[in-house]
Amino acid sequence: MALGDLDGDGDLDAFVGNTAVSNKVWFNDGTGLFTESGQDFGNADTFSVALGDIDNDGDLDAVCANINGVFVQPAPNTVYLNDGSGFFTDSMQRLNNDSSLSVALGDADGDNDLDAFLGSESETRFNNGTGTFADSGQNLGSFFSAGVALGDLDGDGDLDAFVANHDSSSGPQNKVYTNNGSGIFTDAGLALGNVASINVALGDLDGDGDLDAFVVNDLNSPNKVWLNNTTPTLIELSTFIATPGSHNVTLTWETDSEIDNAGFNIYRAMGDGDYRKINGALIPAEGSPTWGASYSFTDTAVQNRKTYHYTLEDVDLNGVSTMHGPVSATPRLIYGFGK
Repeated sequence: MALGDLDGDGDLDAFVGNTAVSNKVWFNDGTGLFTESGQDFGNADTFSVALGDIDNDGDLDAVCANINGVFVQPAPNTVYLNDGSGFFTDSMQRLNNDSSLSVALGDADGDNDLDAFLGSESETRFNNGTGTFADSGQNLGSFFSAGVALGDLDGDGDLDAFVANHDSSSGPQNKVYTNNGSGIFTDAGLALGNVASINVALGDLDGDGDLDAFVVNDLNSPNKVWLNNTTPTLIELSTFIATPGSHNVTLTWETDSEIDNAGFNIYRAMGDGDYRKINGALIPAEGSPTWGASYSFTDTAVQNRKTYHYTLEDVDLNGVSTMHGPVSATPRLIYGFGK
């Protein structure tokens, strides 16, 4: 099942995937009491449901991962579109004819719509922005994938995949697939565990700023916690340059990406002297985890023919700072018109 505000009244409703009977929608009255909507969805055994606005109309739609079961064979995965009041229509899309046990939605290819990552053959479907999905051509292994979770596992600003496998020809090891930012996934080479897993959830379990995994296992095996040892680089700085002028030095810097960045400070020193902050208020951040920004600051409190050294401080949202540099420049007189 999956929870979300399906009818737009501000509370959480339930979309329930069933086996042997049709799927159901239950409306919440706001006090936690649910009423069946009277809708019946599909004639397949649904093992996973993901909710998201896949057609960009402002309401929550549903993608169901189905397996060959009681009703029909084969049982393709289905997409249901919400009319905004919690009533769903079959989009008539059939996302492959293979059995799937799990589905997760997220912007895998960076185009600001929700794509679908499906198990058990672990494949991705790209959304064209209107809720229509196209096969990405990726088939990531031949595992019996019972659970899929998407999140930025390697700290590069895009969505990666943690796949919980129940069985495979080579053993039921769980897998991590890293995303190149355009929705192309690569096996990270991890084989996590050797028991049958049913599902996985991602979250920062140890408080170190990255996503860890809580895996639920089957067959009397204990559940497992897998800690991520990849600390994301909060600021990817590509350049930091000091350019001298006459009675001024212009500092420019560029970032490739910025995670949880609050802004920057600039420090100046002469010779072997102490560095002192020369900007007033914090220079605000303009980048994001998926794109960088260009910055410029001109220091006019300098004298010609003296050498100045500068360091750049980035400050994250928790107040933790990292220093970059130093860079140096010597202001000078510039003779001649236009020089």
